[in-house]
Amino acid sequence: MKILILAYHKIISEGRDVKKVPVGSLPYYLDKVNFIQQIEYLAENEFQTISLSQLIKASEGEFILPLKTVILTFDDGDISNYTIAYPIFKKYNFGATFFIITDKIDTPGYMTWQNVKEMSDNGMEIGSHTKTHAYLPSLSEKDVVFEFKESKKTLEYKLGRPIYFLSIPFGFYHTKEKTIAVECGYKAICTSEAGINRFDENYRFNLQRIHVKKDYSIKMFTSIVNQKPSVLFKIIIYDRLLRILKNIFNYSMWMRARNIFLKYKYQRGNRV
Repeated sequence: MKILILAYHKIISEGRDVKKVPVGSLPYYLDKVNFIQQIEYLAENEFQTISLSQLIKASEGEFILPLKTVILTFDDGDISNYTIAYPIFKKYNFGATFFIITDKIDTPGYMTWQNVKEMSDNGMEIGSHTKTHAYLPSLSEKDVVFEFKESKKTLEYKLGRPIYFLSIPFGFYHTKEKTIAVECGYKAICTSEAGINRFDENYRFNLQRIHVKKDYSIKMFTSIVNQKPSVLFKIIIYDRLLRILKNIFNYSMWMRARNIFLKYKYQRGNRV
């Protein structure tokens, strides 16, 4: 069975001034109306959400996957995860995994620890998105260990339960980060690499996701969740080409080029 994991970041009300949105975040500011339409589609078409914990159990023969399965994930810990996404998930009895940047919690624009604890206590799965959301390949091994261990320890202390899942920031990582994550006690890693997951030997530590972007129409979304081969192929090939470019340029050069492209693409109008 092929397992689809969707990745979200921020949900906003329609009409937000694009000038107030950081350029690098522009693709991931999803309109609330579009988000609701997507979740309604999943509910009306009998999709069932599962947690990453259930995915691991399924791979071990301890859980039977629903016929129409999707995993919903959120990166960063933006306040909209609590104010918009969480109530919608409760309405439809859906679950999701929220990857938290622990240093961002209780800061403007992000959830509070009370928000995160409430979601955790009510069936939402919480994972780590590291302590500071640092660019990992630039860090020493000691600092990577610190990012992984401290975020995990903080989440476990605040929530009173073990944390087993990690999402890698920025999509830049090497084999050493995965090795360190295992040593720190994580059971699975979500990456930014586009793709569909299968139960092979190393699937846990390279969970691929499809990022839901603001310019995806509902037709595009339905094609993704129904795993239409031609649509997924285009997304995956585009992602692979970007990864080749990332490897050619260093991080700072890549981010400058990316921001120029995104500014041109999204800021030609005045709205997100």
